[in-house]
Amino acid sequence: MTDADPTRRAFLFAAGLGVGLLGMAGLRGSDSGAPDVSYDADALQRIVALGSPRTPRTLPVEITTAHLERHRDRARSLLSSAPEDPDIPNEAVAREYADRYERAADALARAETARTPYERMGDLRSARWFAADVSAVFAAYRDDLTREAVLARREPIREELAAFRDRWRYVGDDPVVAVVVHREIESEVGYAESMLEQAAERRGDEGSRVLRVGSAAGTIELARTAVADATYLYDRFVGGIDDADGRALGGAFDRTARVLRANVTERCPTVDASGREAGFDATSVARPLLDDAFSAVQWRCRNRLDEVREREGVASAVLAAGEADRDLRALDRAREAVERGAYDGTPSVEVVRREKLAALETVETARNATPSTLASRFAAAAAREVRWGDDELGRVVDRGAVDASDVARTVASYAWGRVRADATPASLSRVTGALEAATTVDEP
Repeated sequence: MTDADPTRRAFLFAAGLGVGLLGMAGLRGSDSGAPDVSYDADALQRIVALGSPRTPRTLPVEITTAHLERHRDRARSLLSSAPEDPDIPNEAVAREYADRYERAADALARAETARTPYERMGDLRSARWFAADVSAVFAAYRDDLTREAVLARREPIREELAAFRDRWRYVGDDPVVAVVVHREIESEVGYAESMLEQAAERRGDEGSRVLRVGSAAGTIELARTAVADATYLYDRFVGGIDDADGRALGGAFDRTARVLRANVTERCPTVDASGREAGFDATSVARPLLDDAFSAVQWRCRNRLDEVREREGVASAVLAAGEADRDLRALDRAREAVERGAYDGTPSVEVVRREKLAALETVETARNATPSTLASRFAAAAAREVRWGDDELGRVVDRGAVDASDVARTVASYAWGRVRADATPASLSRVTGALEAATTVDEP
């Protein structure tokens, strides 16, 4: 491919420094008209068939069979209280009831083939959600269960959540493992609080009283599962800490988050560095690649870093800042590649294949980076981009009309996944180094 033209080089350099450019509109490439490029649909399908990377979701806490069985038993009990076909006369309500019942049954079935205990727990929680929903819909239809009676179920859950909050402490013997576990607990606690509030508000477009009763019951069941899982994870984690090695880590997490956030904030772009703004043609990979990179970075810089600490907690803030660091590094890599002219021109089938293979290899390397506790989490975002590229390419081939801009969009997804994965090891080192430095300070 050809070298990047000087105008684009200047734009990328200016965007990296956070300064603006003036008077460039007349020098940008044109988006009008697509080049006369043909693609072999079978060859593109073979690229999709290479497979998508998977990063199974795990936690550094053992999720026992007994805990999973409690979820499963609850879901089955709720579902058994409602018949599969209750002969509801309202056709619209009957269809919705059948759909929710099927979702509960499907979630129970998925749990049987989940790749990890953590993923199985998620499937069983979904099963409880929909099972509680249909159980309440049937009770509202048969026994006149009211929404007010369902909302009263929130109070004991609130009490349980408050009791858990009172004893929850940021402790651990390994700060990297601890930050992952406490981030999950923060997420569960926040989710429980949110579901308890949403239960009273969540009506949507449901015109049926019985469906509204079911939705409230399902939402409350989600809150109940989140409290149960937060309690389980914390007790299991703390129970495995040696008293001699365990220590308070809340202050270390807070210091780490502040250090990482300050560093990331300094590097956030201050001008639009998207491919569209740079003037790249719509059929080049450079345009959607820079669009993806800039969009991801802006989202993390503007939203996550400002809100996550207050909304979720200090452990979540550490990981959010680490992920922002990863995406900033990835943006730099994307810019450098575009500057070299790596993504000029319209991509051929061989370019698509080469980028997909490179992405698969780089994601696998990122997954195997250290510390493994964080690596799979950080690599998951890269793997997701490659899967999106496969989904897009599959849709294009199935449609029967392959457009050059669609292919460029696919290659950009592969490329963005690859540079995200390539940036992962350095970001992991940055996060672990900051955590280690912060833990050398004694907690008050």
